[in-house]
Amino acid sequence: MQFLGREFCPVCKEAIVERIHQLFGTPIQGHSPSNQTNIIFCDSSQTFQLNLKKPSPNTLRVRWLLNGVRLGGNQESIGIGAGQLSGNVNQLVAEVTDTTLLSRADNHAQLHTYSVTWNLTRSIPATPEINPPGPVGFCPGGSVTLVSGTAYRYQWNTGDTTAAITVNTPGNYPVTHINDSGCIATSAPVTVFAAPKPELGNDKNVLAICND
Repeated sequence: MQFLGREFCPVCKEAIVERIHQLFGTPIQGHSPSNQTNIIFCDSSQTFQLNLKKPSPNTLRVRWLLNGVRLGGNQESIGIGAGQLSGNVNQLVAEVTDTTLLSRADNHAQLHTYSVTWNLTRSIPATPEINPPGPVGFCPGGSVTLVSGTAYRYQWNTGDTTAAITVNTPGNYPVTHINDSGCIATSAPVTVFAAPKPELGNDKNVLAICND
């Protein structure tokens, strides 16, 4: 800084810098997601973005920290995947510090560090299991009942949305559990056979063998 070809004294520079901070406030003009609490992660990723008001020359330093561990710096956006989260509750912080050298105050960086915090929740249901209470092979005119474990919502590949279904058509039947956050997990399919099927007579999962 200078006026009429002569530099301002250090005290004047510092006063001007602090006055600029007072007038403009935080350099963080916005952020995305704008909601900072209860951001739900299923088995997915999310991009976090800062909208910064930068001085010229740019003296802003950006740090991203996930649960206190630094992920990256001097970038205005970052992607977080569900696999990076630890446990169910996590915290992502974006710190923006004005590192201008025009102020000699020892605590300048401390005074002019601004942050945004997002609370992240990982919500993935356990892999469902299907427990048929009877045989998975059925005789002509018969059927098999497949029962899923407890879930908030159910979705079978038959279109059914109940905990248990009754089927009378051979095929593979998986179930998807949907929790109250909308996250999903899908079971391994149970294979239902139509008997008679003699070649499967020794299979412990096929208990219904019919006579011709």
